Amino acid sequence: MADKILGTKELAAAAIEAYNKFTADRGADSLRKLYDTLYDLNAALREEMQKNTLQPIKLILAKLDKGTPLTPDDRQFIRLWLVGDAEAYSSRENDYNNWTAELTRLMTAISQTAGQIADVRGNMAVQGTITDALGVIPSMQKFLEALDRVKRFENSTRTMDSGTMLAIKALLENKIKSPND
Repeated sequence: MADKILGTKELAAAAIEAYNKFTADRGADSLRKLYDTLYDLNAALREEMQKNTLQPIKLILAKLDKGTPLTPDDRQFIRLWLVGDAEAYSSRENDYNNWTAELTRLMTAISQTAGQIADVRGNMAVQGTITDALGVIPSMQKFLEALDRVKRFENSTRTMDSGTMLAIKALLENKIKSPND
């Protein structure tokens, strides 16, 4: 039997349910289920946005084919499709300064102890600190990459020459074809 494809409302409810289960048991399996459900919800929201804005994007593609100038609204739809997720994330993220402070604290501890401890327990303590630092870095990197994507988009679309229009057309067409973009 094929799995039923859940909509965004059902996935949002499933995410809340998974979160409640995690808060009740604080288990790794519950946290993984929450992660998976949020991942699926994010993908469904992206697909819903693309489905709801497909007609304007098709009109924009026709303009790009003909070399017709784009309106400010056209540019906003392009922005939404190409970097809307990165803008939404970077505008809501509020832990970057805390992550930076935590990484600084951890790196200070590592620099003060790494290579200076001769016993196994001391070395394991440093390894635990390194593991902690390795957990902070991906969040920082994701945030900085989102900011960078938006900045590169802004820089590359400042002037809409024929090369830029062709590149945007290809990106939009690929997003229409790909279920995961």
